[in-house]
Formats: sequence, structure tokens, C-alpha cells
Amino acid sequence: ASVSQSLGMVVVLCFFVVVVVAGLFFLILTVQKASSLTLLRAVGVGGGALARALLVQVVVVVLGGVVVGAVLTVAALSASNSSLGAGLAAGGVVRTGLLVLVLACVASLGAVRRVLRIDPARALTPGGIA
Repeated sequence: ASVSQSLGMVVVLCFFVVVVVAGLFFLILTVQKASSLTLLRAVGVGGGALARALLVQVVVVVLGGVVVGAVLTVAALSASNSSLGAGLAAGGVVRTGLLVLVLACVASLGAVRRVLRIDPARALTPGGIA
């Protein structure tokens, strides 16, 4: 029971790390691209379109990470001669991948909020864009 509880805590911590890393990654990305996003807003691209583009990036990055992780896990399991009987079920990968995707989308809401708050008039002010 204690081993199961410990493993459960490790899994919860892993999901917490996903939220923190994904949120910070996409927030930093929007900060670095602030001038480009401001120019896009100034030429008429709507905030909703930019937010959707950001969410598409989140989905692509997370799904790519899930695929790479699953492939590396299968490779590691096939290369090991473990007698523990460890395996990887497709249903588990899909459920975990969806959970990670939802958590990453929630974590990126700060970046989406930042994109929606971009003022296109900043492009007209001296020093408004770098």
C-alpha cells in the first residue's frame, strides 16, 4: 500500500511538472514574440486568431511529446530484459496523453490571456515594439 501511495504521489508530481513547464514555456514564447504579435494585431489579425494559433501550437507540441515518449518507452521496454513484466497499453497512453493535453491547455491560458491583451496601438508608439 505504501509503495502504491508513493507511486501515486510521483505521478501527481509529474502532472504538476507538466502544468508548470507547459505554462512557463508558452508564456515565455509569447513574451519573446510580443513585438511580432503586436505587429500582427496592428495589421488586423484578431486576438482570437492569435489565441487559436497559440492553442494549436500547444496541441502540436504536447501530442509530439506524447508520441516521442511512447516510442521511447516501447524501445526501452523491448531493449530491457526485465522480469518485472512491465508493458505499455495503448489505452493508457491515450488516456494519459489526453490528460496531459488538457493540463497543458489549461496551463497555457496565461499565455492566451497575454495574447488577447495585446494592444495593436503599441506598434504606433516609439519603442512600442522592439
